[in-house]
Amino acid sequence: MRHSSHNPTSPRRHWLCIAYAFPPINRSGTHRTVAFVRHLHRLGWDSTVLTVEPRNEPLDEDLLGRIPPSTAVIRTPWVDLIESLKNLRRAERTAGHSVSADPSANRQSPIGNRQSLREWFSRFLITPDSRLGWIPSAVRAGLEAVRHRRPEVIYSTSPYMSAHLIALILHRCTR
Repeated sequence: MRHSSHNPTSPRRHWLCIAYAFPPINRSGTHRTVAFVRHLHRLGWDSTVLTVEPRNEPLDEDLLGRIPPSTAVIRTPWVDLIESLKNLRRAERTAGHSVSADPSANRQSPIGNRQSLREWFSRFLITPDSRLGWIPSAVRAGLEAVRHRRPEVIYSTSPYMSAHLIALILHRCTR
């Protein structure tokens, strides 16, 4: 099936892409998403890409040149919740708190309750993935993008399943 190029006289359409991996982040998913944005641009679709501010990721600044000029890129911060929890644990150890090796003693003491809470919270922080801390800022920015750009489509891609949760929340909030 051959697609024709976009007719320049017809109005351009708009879509919102939620992708953690987008230039200058250099991951396998980055290349797939950039190719999709470029292809849709040729077919008459303008893109808004909601992504993260790159931090502790492999970067390739040359990838930025592959993004069509009409593409709006919204970069949002994310909080590394797992690292924040590790810092809390280090601070507790430094402050001299200890936790008994006996699980029944931990259940009875306030320190043990904190340990159980930390363990539950640690498991929670990896559901759906380690980028859960991206969701609040991405949803706020995504709602603003939908309000101003009125996309016809909200599309999400992974890696990082949190992108799909962001898309679901945006869809439910905006219909």
